[in-house]
Amino acid sequence: MHLQYKLNRPISEVFAYLGNAQKFAKAHPIIYKIQQQSHENYIVFERLKIAFVNITFTYPTTIKSIAESNTIEMHAVVKKRVHIKILFKLSMQNGITLVEEHVEIKSILPIGFILKSIFKKQHKQLFLNIERNLQRKYFNCRS
Repeated sequence: MHLQYKLNRPISEVFAYLGNAQKFAKAHPIIYKIQQQSHENYIVFERLKIAFVNITFTYPTTIKSIAESNTIEMHAVVKKRVHIKILFKLSMQNGITLVEEHVEIKSILPIGFILKSIFKKQHKQLFLNIERNLQRKYFNCRS
């Protein structure tokens, strides 16, 4: 799955935000906490509401920020059955940061369609939140 987002913020700010697990969790609509285990290894805590049911779960993930290529790689294994790889590629286009997100979902369970729908909705909100948080930070620094 390939998604794109445009943020009216400098690439350095967006990269720093995506590469920081705590800031990422703060902006993410369903991740409520990320605990660092070692340099690139984390435990993610999510709360997902499906219909009227809240589902809470944790899973391990790795996060690699590669400044030379303006990329962030994430790899998560959820319930030992669902492998999710995310690659964020950042570039500048007419003064706007373009984020290309490539999501790969592998599972023996037939849930790919559901997960893709969740990713599209949640990550659209994630990037709206990131831009809003960065804009707020900018205005607070200027006051």
